[in-house]
Amino acid sequence: MNPIQSIAPRPSNPISRKKYVGGLLELACRDIELPKSRFDAAKIAYESVGEHLSDSTKIKGFEPRIFPQGSMSLGTTVKPLDREEFDVDLICHLQRLKNTESQAAVKTLVGKCLEEYEKKFGPSLTEHKRCWRLNYAEASRLHLDITPAVHNLECLNKGLAVPDKDKRRWEPTHPEGYVNWFERKAALSVRIGSQQFAAKEALAVDPLPENERFKGILKRSVQLLKRHRSIMFQGNADLAPISVIITTLAAKSYERICITGQNFDSEFDVLFAIISGLPQFVERRMINERSFEYWVPNETTAGENFAEKWNNNFALYQAFDGWQKKALQDFGALAESEDAPKTFHMLEACTGNTTSRVVQSLVTERISRNRVGNLLRTSSLGTINLAAGGSVKANTFFGNQE
Repeated sequence: MNPIQSIAPRPSNPISRKKYVGGLLELACRDIELPKSRFDAAKIAYESVGEHLSDSTKIKGFEPRIFPQGSMSLGTTVKPLDREEFDVDLICHLQRLKNTESQAAVKTLVGKCLEEYEKKFGPSLTEHKRCWRLNYAEASRLHLDITPAVHNLECLNKGLAVPDKDKRRWEPTHPEGYVNWFERKAALSVRIGSQQFAAKEALAVDPLPENERFKGILKRSVQLLKRHRSIMFQGNADLAPISVIITTLAAKSYERICITGQNFDSEFDVLFAIISGLPQFVERRMINERSFEYWVPNETTAGENFAEKWNNNFALYQAFDGWQKKALQDFGALAESEDAPKTFHMLEACTGNTTSRVVQSLVTERISRNRVGNLLRTSSLGTINLAAGGSVKANTFFGNQE
């Protein structure tokens, strides 16, 4: 028998079905997250480069401080598809320098330090628009992007400025301010049904493995959206919406959901509402009576527009618009699937073939173990308990448990 056929039919009640699908998505998130082995390898590489830059006589007098930015600092890492590389974004902040210095000279200076690292340790060095990239051996599937930064005198919020080779000027940014901004959004609470209702509904479906980690709905949603984006634009990555746009819009959409106090039936409904709200936070700022610019601003520093490239290439905005609509369609179809084959087919569309198979295997294994051993009994509180004394709490979405 096909393993997928051994899984019981999905609940017919729409709310129960969405709760079940939410549990599947939590398992999918655990699989798409960067595995510890690759995270540790990236950390070792980052610390090695950081130590080298901190000790370099060329920049030591400027008090260099090296720290990560992007998904590793946000807790939203997603492992690459197939043979794609995982990139680690680092800031090399020269704390004694300001944006009155020559941006080209500062970038060249950091590049000279990294040339020494290249000669000593082997990863090849290439220059990019705003950063230097260290490309490691193909087997490691890793590269480090090191962006020089100085104090931005125009930012009253302790923001930074980074060099831009094409524009030949400093550009504003505030990576640490952005992380704090995102964490405040992620910490907001959303109203989801009643605990009593959720516990009763959980009994109607097969139990899923007990959640081991807690991420929160916003971070899990960002991970899922980034993975869905990568699947849709596989082979056409130049058009894919960049991660910081997805992360920013998702955070704003989630914030509005929390502030309005709307009550949701399930965590899946929150994810769907986040996706639905993404376009509403793309700003159109008028240039004159006939034209405008797209803006997805970094609210922690003035002047940084994550959607800047959209204004030079309309196809990028069209790609974002098409992806958002496809995400609504695919995740909506996942929640509406009424049997196991359709459910895992749509899970594959949302998270990828490998992840869908991993989740299917986990669910099948758990169901078989519980059925064969006849170990389950239900307590008056709706918690699913093992006869041997252990307990398996009713699963909800993205790390929560009733």
